[in-house]
Amino acid sequence: LGGKTYRSEQVVAEMLQHLRLNAERYMKSQVENRFYEIVQNSGNLQFPDTMLHEFIDKQGLSFSMKDVVLTVPAYFNDNQKRAMRDSAEIAGLHIKRLLHEPTAAALAYGYQQSYSGHLAVIDLGGGTLDISILDVAEEKIYEVQSVGGDTLLGGSDIDRELIRHVIRNIKANLGVDIREETHSQEIARLRDACENMKIQLSSVAQYTMELQHFLNKPLYTFTLTQAELEELSQPILDRIRNTVEKTIRDSNSTLNCFILVGNATRMPIVGELMNTIIQARCLRDINPGTVVATGAALQGAVLTGDLKDALILDVVPHSLGIVIRKRDSSSREREMSFLIERNSTIPICKTSTYTTVKDDQKVVAIEIYQGESHIPQRNHHLGNFSLGGINPAPAGTKQIEVKFDIGADCILTVTAVDQETRNAQSVTITDTTILSPEVKERWGQEFKNKEHATTLKEQIGEVRREIEKSISSYNNRISSTEQAIQEFFELFTNITKNTQNYNPTIEQTRRIQEMFVEKDTFSYGVPRTYVDRFT
Repeated sequence: LGGKTYRSEQVVAEMLQHLRLNAERYMKSQVENRFYEIVQNSGNLQFPDTMLHEFIDKQGLSFSMKDVVLTVPAYFNDNQKRAMRDSAEIAGLHIKRLLHEPTAAALAYGYQQSYSGHLAVIDLGGGTLDISILDVAEEKIYEVQSVGGDTLLGGSDIDRELIRHVIRNIKANLGVDIREETHSQEIARLRDACENMKIQLSSVAQYTMELQHFLNKPLYTFTLTQAELEELSQPILDRIRNTVEKTIRDSNSTLNCFILVGNATRMPIVGELMNTIIQARCLRDINPGTVVATGAALQGAVLTGDLKDALILDVVPHSLGIVIRKRDSSSREREMSFLIERNSTIPICKTSTYTTVKDDQKVVAIEIYQGESHIPQRNHHLGNFSLGGINPAPAGTKQIEVKFDIGADCILTVTAVDQETRNAQSVTITDTTILSPEVKERWGQEFKNKEHATTLKEQIGEVRREIEKSISSYNNRISSTEQAIQEFFELFTNITKNTQNYNPTIEQTRRIQEMFVEKDTFSYGVPRTYVDRFT
């Protein structure tokens, strides 16, 4: 971007920092508005807004937000969750809990509507599909039984199908073959227009896209019906169907109801498809676009103790294990040894004991994978563990204990212990997707500097607006003063001509006294000196 390469952690950190700053501004504005309301309703006390603003600033009230609950797709692997945690740390946030998005949606719905039974949450967002099967008890215990999904399947896939269809129409009707490499701006406009068309066709039977001054044409139009969009989306809908059906089969549960989450579920065909697959009652009366955020807020209330009647028991989406040599294998074949099985309840801690394969082996190298296949290469590689300092001994005599621990934050921690000495040895994850502490610290400092510069820029903008407001006010006062002077001279002329008819009032006398008092401070109603926070 602009000749510079960014990691996904940096991009997500930018978004999180933006959200945090917006939240802090919102909280500050709410406090200020409430304070103004109290002062204004207190009776005869009247203060200028600038004075109230300065008073609040002097109080040193802290609106800094550090602790946060973040939601992630339930089917994220451990590296993706670690990347999210790294992004939060870079943005100056501390994750109190990583919450799976379908679980957050179930929590939000259960808070506003009482229900119990086996529940399926279908979360179809822009880029991911998540399915969670929960057993919800009347005591508001949310126990996740199984999860499934596809982290590369979502509403954006339908957008891409629609874009390809429109590009074919442009080539057929305008004779122009537009590509990202040659028509990047046109493709960007087309991407936004196609997404809007998909959204509109969720509520109307037919919609016409209009792009002005497109490809040197005054106007390009393209009309599509809801039925045609559903036909274009069929390959994507088939993938959604297969993923949902597999998850339901794996759960071995009889579903009582389901809820649809994510803006992509607003498409009527998606709701019809889920009714066909699940054949249970669809729980409505929720906003599919905001229900996950509401669930995250409720989880925050649970962690702070403000909400006490909810318990969430989430599960591990993928099996976790290490690579070992097959027993009685002369060819040194390798296989998976699973420590934590898929759909195990979080938090969980499992240990297993292994031994050396060579005489006088001083170092044990362990490869960690996440997945369901017994063939390591078919799973997702998470990292490499190294345990050194092992005393020399014949093969098969040393006992190495490996422990996998997943906390409530869904993050995997691994330790290794040499059972001969019972001393824990340090284990380093060398997977390239994990940021080093040095890189995180450097990026975190860069974000702090950027945040300080942004705050300073906002303060300068606020002072600029205050100056412009003052200038406008002073111009009005100058105009009114000049008008008063003109009226005064007209009145004075009349008085000098008809002195016997002039009777001064107390108000006129008071105003003349005020003008004398103010004359040393104001010139035509404008302060002779201006002082702001940067002076």
